[in-house]
Amino acid sequence: MKNIRITSFGAASDVGRSCFLVENDGRKILLDAGLQLNPRRTKLPSNGPFGVDKVAEDLTAVVLSHAHLDHSGYLPALYEHGFEGSIYTTKPTVPITKVLWQDHIKIEGEQHYSKKSFLDASKNLKGFNYESEIKIADGVTIKFLDAGHILGSASVVVDMDGKLIYYSGDINDQLTPFHQPAKTPDEPVDVLLVESTNGGRSFPKRSKATKNFLSLIHESFAKNKKVLIPSFALGRSQEIQMYLIKHLGQKLYSNGLYTDGMINTMNSIYEKYLTKHWISDIALDFIKDLNLDSPFDFDGLTKVSKTTINSNINDYRRNLINSKKSKIILTTSGMLEGGPILSYLSEQNATGNLLAIVGYQVEGTVGHDILNGVTDLDIETPWGKSQKINITNKVERIGYSGHSGQKGLQEFVRNSNPDLVFTMHGNLSSQLEFAESMKEEFLFKKFDLNVPFDIPN
Repeated sequence: MKNIRITSFGAASDVGRSCFLVENDGRKILLDAGLQLNPRRTKLPSNGPFGVDKVAEDLTAVVLSHAHLDHSGYLPALYEHGFEGSIYTTKPTVPITKVLWQDHIKIEGEQHYSKKSFLDASKNLKGFNYESEIKIADGVTIKFLDAGHILGSASVVVDMDGKLIYYSGDINDQLTPFHQPAKTPDEPVDVLLVESTNGGRSFPKRSKATKNFLSLIHESFAKNKKVLIPSFALGRSQEIQMYLIKHLGQKLYSNGLYTDGMINTMNSIYEKYLTKHWISDIALDFIKDLNLDSPFDFDGLTKVSKTTINSNINDYRRNLINSKKSKIILTTSGMLEGGPILSYLSEQNATGNLLAIVGYQVEGTVGHDILNGVTDLDIETPWGKSQKINITNKVERIGYSGHSGQKGLQEFVRNSNPDLVFTMHGNLSSQLEFAESMKEEFLFKKFDLNVPFDIPN
C-alpha cells in the first residue's frame, strides 16, 4: 500500500469551507465541502474551497459530517465539475441539508452551482445510522459517531486498508437538551484531524449560562418587557426551546413563546427523529414527562408563519412586538444579518426589551456590531431593501457554544488516542494555543492550505 495522502482545500487555518481529501492507490475520499459566508455589508459572495474543483470528477466518494453550510454548502458545486458519485452522511442530515441548500440558492442565487446541480446533489445524498460500518470503496469503510453538535452531526472514522483516519467534524463535549457529549472510537486511531474553533478558550458549564439567561428573562417579565432571541435556525433554536419549556413552564402559558422563520421548518425535521438513535435518553424522558409526542407541540408555543397566522404576517409581527404583555420571540437570523428579527427590531415602539444573543457573532456582522455597542444601524436585507434600525434594547450575551472549549478538546484528543494530531477549523492563534497546551502528550502539526501530507505505512 502506498502512503495515504491528506490535502486540505479549506478550513486549514480558519473557520469555514471545511474540505479535506484522503487518497491512496487511486481512491479519493472527500470529507466535507463547505462555504465561507461573508458579512452581508461586504456584498461579497461566499467563498468555496480553493482547488477542489480540479479533483471533483476523480473523487471516489464524498462524506458529509453535518448539515451546516460551512461543511455542506459547496457540495452541489462538485456536480458542476464532473463528480457523479454518492454523498454519505447520517439520516437526519439528508433533509436538513436540502433545506439549507435551497435557502442558500434563494439568498445568493446560482453563485456556485445551478439548480440542476442542487437536484443532482440532493438525489445522491445517502443517509446512515451512527455506528454502522459503511463500505464506500474497495478497502475503505467509514463509521459515523455522534458528535453532539446538532441533530445528525457526526465525527467520521475512515478505515483505509486498516489505517484509521478520524475526522472530528464539529464536536461538543457538553450535555445539551438533545444530545450527549461527542463520542470517540473504541480503538486508537492513526491520525486525528481535530477542530479547534475554541482551542484557545473555555466556556462555563451550560447550567451556569442557562441560570443567567433565565434570570434575565424573569427580570424582563417583571418589567413587562419583550424578550427577543435571534438564533440559528438549526440546533441552537431547538436547544433554547427545550431550556425555556423545561425551566419556565407555566410562565410560557401566561406570556407565550413565539417561534418565527426557518426555526419552524427545522422543528418539523427534528420531530421526525425524536428517537434514541438520534437524541439522548434524557431528552426522550423529558418529552415523555410532558405527555407530548414533540416538545414543539407545547401549548405555550406559537408558530409564526404565513400558514399559521390568519392575517398579514408583517402586521402580526408588528402587533406582537408592541402588544401589552411580555412575550418571548425566538427568531432568525442568529447573527442578525436578515430574517424576521430585523422586522421586530424596526417595528418595536418600547425601549428596554431584552435582546439576548445566544450564538457566536462573526466580526463584521450586524450581531457583532450590536454586541460592541452600535445602536444606529443601516442594514441592507438579502433582497436589497434598506432598513434603518435604532437599538433601544437591553443587549446581553448568553455564553452558549456548540463547539468544545479547550479542555473538552483536550479530553477528546486523549480519548481518541491518536498517533498523530492535525488541528483544523480554527484561526491560527486558536490552533497554536491548543497545540501548545498538549504538545508534550501528542505530536501536533498544523495544516497548510493546499499542501498535502503523507501518512507512511
